[in-house]
Amino acid sequence: LDAATGQNAIIQAKEFGNAAEITGLILTKLDGKIFMLNEQLIETVTETPDTVIVLSNGHSYIVRESMNELQSKIIEYNRSQRRRMLRRTAVAEEPLT
Repeated sequence: LDAATGQNAIIQAKEFGNAAEITGLILTKLDGKIFMLNEQLIETVTETPDTVIVLSNGHSYIVRESMNELQSKIIEYNRSQRRRMLRRTAVAEEPLT
């Protein structure tokens, strides 16, 4: 039940983020709480063996995701941002009829 609840929360957070155009990485703290992080603030990431993210403002987070999972999320996030930008550009350039 806990895993299903956690997975449902992740899906809902992604859907909310897409609908509201809120941007950021969706991550899980060690206590199971899901949060959104601005990937542009990441300064360093280490595995100790827990994944520790240190932001440029000095705040740090320990997350359940591995460094490889975090890297994949950042890559996918950046791809989705580029796709969103291209869609907006295409709509803005459509001629009025």
